[in-house]
Amino acid sequence: MRIRCFLIYFLLIISCATRHGMMGKVLRFIERTQLPVYLTPMAKGDIDERHPQFHGIFSGNCSTESVQKEVYNADLILSVGSMNSDFNTGGFTYRLSQKKAIEFHTYHTKIFSAVYDKVDMRELLPDLTEHWPTNIIRQYNGTQNNIEPVILDAKHQTEIVHEYLWHKLPDFIPEDSIVVAETGTSEFGIFNMRAPKGVTFLTQILWGSIGYSVGAALVGKDDNRRVFVLVGDGSFQLVCQEISSMLRFKTNIVIILLNNDGYTIEKFIHEPDRAYNNIQMWRYHNSFEYFGDGLKQNRDQAITGFAGQVKTREEFEKAMARVLNETEKIHFIEVVMPAMDAPKSLVLTIEGTREYKRREQKEHEQSSY
Repeated sequence: MRIRCFLIYFLLIISCATRHGMMGKVLRFIERTQLPVYLTPMAKGDIDERHPQFHGIFSGNCSTESVQKEVYNADLILSVGSMNSDFNTGGFTYRLSQKKAIEFHTYHTKIFSAVYDKVDMRELLPDLTEHWPTNIIRQYNGTQNNIEPVILDAKHQTEIVHEYLWHKLPDFIPEDSIVVAETGTSEFGIFNMRAPKGVTFLTQILWGSIGYSVGAALVGKDDNRRVFVLVGDGSFQLVCQEISSMLRFKTNIVIILLNNDGYTIEKFIHEPDRAYNNIQMWRYHNSFEYFGDGLKQNRDQAITGFAGQVKTREEFEKAMARVLNETEKIHFIEVVMPAMDAPKSLVLTIEGTREYKRREQKEHEQSSY
């Protein structure tokens, strides 16, 4: 068996495992093999980041340097439910050699360059778990839990930037919460954010459908779990009416709206001066009032808590402290951010996608001669 010859093993898990009810089997495989585990952005939260085998998020150039080094230096890579889409691979910068990759899929398995149809992960992975060789010699010197450290200039900077927000936000998210991250800056922000224990992340990494998050947060409501929705101002304008339903159905959802004055991700992709990426400014934090909070006809509705705008780190932390204390209430926090500030992972993904398209165009031009 070839795997007996390898010294280092890596297991990458992405969302197909969860979507096909495979996580229980995957966890048993991890416990049996003791392999170091890396998640792609699509699988954020599938494994508790405190698990002894968890070693970080892998997304090509968007990964921390230590994660990239460990993954690319691996002798053998086992990939469960591979999904090589643009946002999931850091803009197609996910450079894994076919010569050392085994991919487990829903309807086939790929071993290096050979594809085996009808050999799927639902049957193969449990069998591999049962027959995993116990005498394999494995040597691993990687770093456990490679979540990128953040150094904040808290003394001289008070504005709320992405570097600060995604470092601080986990302090205010209780264990076992549900976090719905909107397409755009929010979903890229959570890539390398620390995940509190038991948190479920819902994102649109594959399809990139903007405006889904507010409605998804309402559907994801769980009486035993707090729901946090992270949404940009542009996306919110598509589905703001769902706030009315949140009030009507007495939810305690926490809406954190990132007001960066327009479609920031599109400004990075298509240049910042395109008029169609600008939007009408709203009084977002007045949404509860607009949708009927305080009207005598709506007495039997959600209890509203904080509903306001925050512009400084101190204001943000005070508002979030109130969210933690007033668990029975629905809250709306409008976070004012610089217009062209973005998570590092978003910028790197866009750069990677541009480079990929340049290579693709060059290859097309050369092939047409």
